[in-house]
Amino acid sequence: MSTSSSSLQTSVSPLLKQAAVVWPNFLTTYLMTIIATYLTGVWEISITDAAAIVNIYWGWSAYCHWP
Repeated sequence: MSTSSSSLQTSVSPLLKQAAVVWPNFLTTYLMTIIATYLTGVWEISITDAAAIVNIYWGWSAYCHWP
């Protein structure tokens, strides 16, 4: 049983493709929210300082390709 590559490409639904693109964004937003909540709750810093720390961390890790 052989299948051509064109039939494999059309078998993936557009909804699945969209989910593959959107899911990492939701996950990243969720993780950033958890980190900001931790910084404001445990370290007791203001939300603006927590947002700055989160933005600097995620920006720097994206720039340096750190996990």
